[in-house]
Amino acid sequence: LGERVEAVARLLIMEPIDLIVVGATGSGHTERVGSVATGLLRQAATHVLVVPLSAAIRPLKQVVLATDYSSVNDAQSLVLLTDLVSRKAAALTLLTIDDPKHPERQASTALRQYVQRALEGVQTTLYASHDRDVRQGIKAYLDVHPQVDMLVLLPHHKGLFELLRKQSVSRSMAYHPTVPLLALYDDRPISANDPDLDAMPFASFQ
Repeated sequence: LGERVEAVARLLIMEPIDLIVVGATGSGHTERVGSVATGLLRQAATHVLVVPLSAAIRPLKQVVLATDYSSVNDAQSLVLLTDLVSRKAAALTLLTIDDPKHPERQASTALRQYVQRALEGVQTTLYASHDRDVRQGIKAYLDVHPQVDMLVLLPHHKGLFELLRKQSVSRSMAYHPTVPLLALYDDRPISANDPDLDAMPFASFQ
């Protein structure tokens, strides 16, 4: 398990790779130990697409980006997503899972506008769900919306989705994915928790 992940990590140092595609069979030892797919999400410095063994081959029409908005540090990380959705003329849903007991954790208007503005030109729908457990909230959404063709997460920033119970939501979802999961790589944090929208470099994407 570790050797295969490390081999890919070494390859990324030698060659620029935009996307790694890996299958998920659910044959890892345990969710905490993980699998090759979860190891790549943790170590690979690039985007990773995890495809479950049971995934049906069908057109990409419905894509869901599960985000707390603060996990998007750099709009550059959304370029692959916007390009993919545009090329396939797919619909994109921005899914947020809010904890009803902690409304103060909801993203600011500036952060929401930052992400939505970075997705200009893409057909988007906003969807908010309430659940104290982010993973359960995402799974519940997928159960109710079986037409979803791809789930998108940003696992490389230690925001709400990473800190929940000190366990990565992205890697947990990738261990037993029910739909293809695209993990977008983002390693360039913004300096302020609630930045000024006008100061964000949309034109250059940093």
